[in-house]
Amino acid sequence: MASVRVLFAISTVASCLAIAACGSFSGSDPEPADGGTPGEGGQPQAEAGGEETGKPTDDAGATDAGGNGANVLTNGDFELGCGIWQQNGATLTADTTARSGGTSCLVCGNAGLTVWSIYQTVDAVPGATYTGEAWVRAPSTDASATATAMSVSIAVESATNLPQLAETPGPASLEATWKKGATAIARTDKQATTITLGILSRAAGGCFLVDDAVLRRPP
Repeated sequence: MASVRVLFAISTVASCLAIAACGSFSGSDPEPADGGTPGEGGQPQAEAGGEETGKPTDDAGATDAGGNGANVLTNGDFELGCGIWQQNGATLTADTTARSGGTSCLVCGNAGLTVWSIYQTVDAVPGATYTGEAWVRAPSTDASATATAMSVSIAVESATNLPQLAETPGPASLEATWKKGATAIARTDKQATTITLGILSRAAGGCFLVDDAVLRRPP
């Protein structure tokens, strides 16, 4: 299963995020779980990135207070450093500048790449709506240039349909304060097999810190 997930993540996240053969949730909704017309009612609205407002209160490993279900990611709070997470065109390094807890992950793009990311793939529940988000900020040292053109994406692999991608633009620039990268929302079809949350930059070079990533579906 691990090798299948990595292969999917490479082919779907890397290719989808490079604008390859993928559908778009905003333009081609997956087949609804209730058997209705695809696209009926449209996808739920995603939320662009924003500033930190007060002390962090959410737990990337706990059930959301609004009833949105448990976080299905492993090490979403990065207290295990960058463990479990994968990269596409980047290097991952544990960092002690954290939004909550004691650790975050420093993500640095490889030279010459204009799309690079950190991501995690998990098994998907067919016919469910997932909400994904993460918090990002500039690196804690001047030695690392700051990434730009941030976004958060959810990619869904289906047994019968092309991979589908939902991507929400986040902050165009980062500072030394935590910002919500963005909130991406995706609905899986009846044949969905895996789902991937990605936090990415669409600009060459630089680094960003990421913490408190969540991928939830209603209980």
